[in-house]
Amino acid sequence: MKARTFIIYIAYVWTKILLGLGVNPYKFVKETINRPVLLPVIISPLLGLIILLFAGALSSKVIIVYGVQRGLVGAILSTVLISIILWQALILYLLLNFLYAKIRGK
Repeated sequence: MKARTFIIYIAYVWTKILLGLGVNPYKFVKETINRPVLLPVIISPLLGLIILLFAGALSSKVIIVYGVQRGLVGAILSTVLISIILWQALILYLLLNFLYAKIRGK
């Protein structure tokens, strides 16, 4: 397999699992347990959180807003932060439950 084809395939699988985790986390965490090579996808919301924090820090140096706009930017960033944290907690909870069930089943 060529390197370019492999990269496209990895990007496709990563995107498919990420979209699945957003739409139906139960099903896709269960699918990820069956294919352990996909476990790094479970950590993707943390990567999004790191990107969000970096973008917020960078934009606070570049863009200066006052008044209502500052409150709006803060509300949007805090909402995204809370939603990513809760989404990651849900995914980790499902992952731990499936791993516990798999270990207990054996």
